[in-house]
Amino acid sequence: MKLNWTLWRSRSIVLTALSIFLGSFFILMGVLKLSPIISPEIHRELRRNFIHFAKLTPILTTYFGWKIPARFYRIGWGTIESLAGFILIFIPFHRLKIIANIILLLLTLFSIYNHHSAGHRFDQKFPNLFPLSP
Repeated sequence: MKLNWTLWRSRSIVLTALSIFLGSFFILMGVLKLSPIISPEIHRELRRNFIHFAKLTPILTTYFGWKIPARFYRIGWGTIESLAGFILIFIPFHRLKIIANIILLLLTLFSIYNHHSAGHRFDQKFPNLFPLSP
């Protein structure tokens, strides 16, 4: 069986570009959650959202009896997003990139669940769907 090297190279370029783009996006979103360096208004809005979302995490409260403070919830979420985005861009190991993608997918799905359980309209849910769109 003969390999088509030009097709393989073009796939590699596309996957690398997609990895850099998504990694940059999640690093940006993580930094926005962690500090007001980039935009104080967006950081303030995210803080308000996480105060509301901390009340909507029934899994940990129901099964374990834990109540996560909104500050730790936001810091943990932003740190995980930033680290996974960093792995997507700078770490060359394929398995770590797959793990980072799975973590980011789970974070995105949980974020969509949070917005849905908060009763937000679709236009408020759409930014969470953006990384899942083709």
